[in-house]
Amino acid sequence: WLAAVGGSQLLAVPTALPAGESPVLCCSGRVEALVWGPARHPAHWLLATLETSAVHVYDMRLADGAAPRRVAPVAAVSLPGLDPRGASPSISFGVMAGGEDTPERSLESDGSELLLVVTRGSGLEAVCLTCGTTE
Repeated sequence: WLAAVGGSQLLAVPTALPAGESPVLCCSGRVEALVWGPARHPAHWLLATLETSAVHVYDMRLADGAAPRRVAPVAAVSLPGLDPRGASPSISFGVMAGGEDTPERSLESDGSELLLVVTRGSGLEAVCLTCGTTE
């Protein structure tokens, strides 16, 4: 997948877009950072966008059939503790291990939890997307 930001719109396109299929429009605010990460199944991808004080997570499999296709966030996490005057923001996905690490592993099968890690300035937030906790 590739993503491009223009104003308050974010457009996502699979790297091998089939003929006749539309790209996916993610409705968003001013995007400061974005990152792709694995969904619960290794063949699916999530997109996380960092805005001023929130992160939105999109599951590309849930895009509608319109042209362009649209997808709403599957998760929106408020991050009021991060200093907006700090250094450039950074977001990444991580996995909290719950079982054996193999290429065929999926988060569902081994009890692992999917994390979203956000840093800005001296602030750091870790959000467990699969268990719903914030550290």
